Amino acid sequence: PLSGVNNLEWISLVLIPEKDLTYYLDDLRNQLVLLAIIACILGLIVGVLTARYIINPIINMNHMAKKMADGDFSAKIETLRQDEIGQLIQTVNEMSSKLEQSFDKLNTFRLRIKLLTAGLETSSNLVVILQADRSIWWVNLSFEALSGYSSNELIGKDVRVLLSERNDPERMRQAVECLGAQREWRGEIIAQDREGREFWDAISVTPIQD
Repeated sequence: PLSGVNNLEWISLVLIPEKDLTYYLDDLRNQLVLLAIIACILGLIVGVLTARYIINPIINMNHMAKKMADGDFSAKIETLRQDEIGQLIQTVNEMSSKLEQSFDKLNTFRLRIKLLTAGLETSSNLVVILQADRSIWWVNLSFEALSGYSSNELIGKDVRVLLSERNDPERMRQAVECLGAQREWRGEIIAQDREGREFWDAISVTPIQD
């Protein structure tokens, strides 16, 4: 016991050998370093797994989009995810299916147009297709042969270039009214060829709506 030294009654001293203290500090430091390494490894693993969880579906959708751009709509992405990425994948799959159906319909329509065009092109009847403003849009080979005009000469021209001035105005007015009312018109008109030679022609005009 001590007295009279700064009012202290007791003082205890603990002596730790420097070697032991250094050992404990080194051991603590090593444990902290190990924990830091483990935390980094765990963070890296979680980061990689999270990145793969997010990026892999995006990579798959990118591959699928490239196939769709090449006309292949058969590819689909399988997923059981219900989150936003899963919903996006389902939307892409649905879009692919709808595009495939649309392209099938378009290809069928193109085939029908090709067959119809071939039939009209080789028909012995004279065929002229007009636009809504009565300008010539297409003529077939038989019309070119009889009129003496080539299709390039007629396309875009007003159909009146093919009509004689001796046509009955009343009959022409009726034809125009029928076309304006989207009704079919049949009758005979006086047409003229490239050289101005006139000829009677029995025609049938059928409006086509979009």
